[in-house]
Amino acid sequence: MADAAKRLIDCTEDDLKRIVAAEVAKAMAANSNPSSTQLLTTKQAAEYLGITRRVLQSHVSAGRIVPDSPQRPGFSCHRFSRATLDRFMVKP
Repeated sequence: MADAAKRLIDCTEDDLKRIVAAEVAKAMAANSNPSSTQLLTTKQAAEYLGITRRVLQSHVSAGRIVPDSPQRPGFSCHRFSRATLDRFMVKP
């Protein structure tokens, strides 16, 4: 860690711009990854939030969280995006 800090201190402004540009490019590539936009099942969403499926279903029933995909006939779960779950976690 100390080596990384020393390298940053010794960097010129142009070096820092290149480092930041590279990190931004990595972040953008990660966000465009199809797996990051994949919808999660109720079970996966509950695990992601660290709660039980029953608690997640009670939040859905109360309207505190809205699934990204409605429950389909013959299926027992909703689908949720990580973005929806992240917004739910930051609500007061």
